[in-house]
Amino acid sequence: MSVSNDLVWELTKKQNAFLVKRNGKRTVFSRHPQNVTNKHSYKTDGLSNSRAVGVTVVNKKITLTLKKKNGAVAKTQLNRHMVNGACRAANVIRGATQKSFYRADLADAAVARYHALKRSTKAIKNGGVNAKKDRRRAKN
Repeated sequence: MSVSNDLVWELTKKQNAFLVKRNGKRTVFSRHPQNVTNKHSYKTDGLSNSRAVGVTVVNKKITLTLKKKNGAVAKTQLNRHMVNGACRAANVIRGATQKSFYRADLADAAVARYHALKRSTKAIKNGGVNAKKDRRRAKN
């Protein structure tokens, strides 16, 4: 039995497990893994849309997740690991979303999310201190 996306959104928009409310009711976020902007809106919600895009970190690897139309809930995700550079991974994301007519409206947000996750998972060198500042300190 299939349920329309609109009905699922109307049932879950005010209360669900992924909802995060900040500053009263003005700012509402979503923690759903298939929500690339983390904004609680019908357009970007991965819970109520039959087509959703997610970019997450799994075991220190960035993974692109797409919902498929058929199959059980546990098997409805296509996972792709990005390894060969940021520009190539951005092209993989654009190819899976925009170029294949999946969710072209979320392509830019998914690429931005990828770059943010790439920066956050990068190892910190020299204990987080800039190398130039270390050389200046060593001279003095």
